[in-house]
Amino acid sequence: MQAVVPSKGYINFDQDYYTHTSKVGLLLADRDLKGKGSQQVTITAEGGDRENIVLTETSAAFGVFTGRISIRSGQFVTNDGILQAASGEVITAIYTDPDGGPGTYTSTDIAFIDYEVPVLLDIQIEAEARQVTINLTTDEQTLATIHYGTVPDEQFTLSKKDITISTNHTFKIQSLNPETNYYFIIDLVDVAGNKVVLANNGQGQNYSFMTSSDTIGLRVPEAYSTIQDAIDDASDGDTIWVADGRFTGIGNKNIDFRGKAITIKSENGPENCIIDCQRQGFGFYFHSGEGPDSVINGFTITNGTVSGRGGGIYCDQSSPTITNCVFSDNKAGKYGGGIYNFNNSNPKLINCTFTRNSAGTIPSESANGGGICNLIDSNPTLTNCMFIQNSATNQGGAIYNDDYSDPILTKCIFIENSSKYGGGIYNFFNSNPVSKNCTFIANWADYGGVAYTDNSETRRCNTKR
Repeated sequence: MQAVVPSKGYINFDQDYYTHTSKVGLLLADRDLKGKGSQQVTITAEGGDRENIVLTETSAAFGVFTGRISIRSGQFVTNDGILQAASGEVITAIYTDPDGGPGTYTSTDIAFIDYEVPVLLDIQIEAEARQVTINLTTDEQTLATIHYGTVPDEQFTLSKKDITISTNHTFKIQSLNPETNYYFIIDLVDVAGNKVVLANNGQGQNYSFMTSSDTIGLRVPEAYSTIQDAIDDASDGDTIWVADGRFTGIGNKNIDFRGKAITIKSENGPENCIIDCQRQGFGFYFHSGEGPDSVINGFTITNGTVSGRGGGIYCDQSSPTITNCVFSDNKAGKYGGGIYNFNNSNPKLINCTFTRNSAGTIPSESANGGGICNLIDSNPTLTNCMFIQNSATNQGGAIYNDDYSDPILTKCIFIENSSKYGGGIYNFFNSNPVSKNCTFIANWADYGGVAYTDNSETRRCNTKR
């Protein structure tokens, strides 16, 4: 303690913000004051109030002093033992140390006064059959919580909290009942601790939303026993919802979108909804010119196994959107243990994870692209994707690019991927991917963590290796 208390004294507020219910706390540290027992300091407010406060030495008696003063709004009276300050004012603590070195040394600290509760500027609600998305915008940075239920004005027991301090909050509330009215209140707390509870929209109406009807034929396994059965009956623009569980067997592997612009979405994310190919085929097959409106969202695809190409997903002249998915323990004998993109296939992959996928079932095979293989003008975009412990017996433990394939990788992470050539990425024959803010950690190969040959390279922007 003696070592950290300086001879040159300093003073600090115990908070950066104070509300009208706060007590302002101060700490003074000055080794030269050890044993003095008390010390006077000054606190001022922009509005003109000035108070002298006597701080008391702590029991440790190392020259550390603390004290508090109440704070109020209103007309100030100097040295009345209460600091009068208006909302928005800056207050300043001042300690003058005559022993802090040559001349007189003054230590100061500032804090802010905030008596105003946060204001909700905007609310947007998008309700579906079994989930709702609520977006809030506030006039200052806040913590926000939604409390909700099916009975208005009740003591709601269900809640969703956003622990990020921000002026924008997004809440996704899932597992709701279709065709049901829900009511909610909003708790907002700003950085000073001012709290407001909002129960209506300012026009005397409760905050509420109604979930839509559950479209018949678009739920698996409630209405259809397999994912393929639901796809076969779906039309462009439809969303197929897949419940929690492990889906296996015919109709739940080698799944074909049949060229439809539809979304297949899990109810509660990839950790709860698993497509298990049981080492007999791949997860999805895109070969009918599917575009970005063909969407897979929120699945784990595992145990896909093929002797040729695409253990998890096979894309041929197709460019779907794949988001929030996990590819684990998929195998391909030749190319693309996780995903195989072929012949001008340009899928979008967002927030996906590739773990322990492999190309080549025996060490002597010449197989490429443990996580992803991009071949013949295939240029996927990958954003916030992770590649962990993927492997290939020959080239590209995580990603293999060949024959004019130029993927764009943004904020992707490569950890402990391995192959003979290019443990992280291997580029061949005029393939020039771009990586932006990507990280490569402990990727292993006989010849390079990132390797390229034959008029190929990896163009990097802020890439860590």
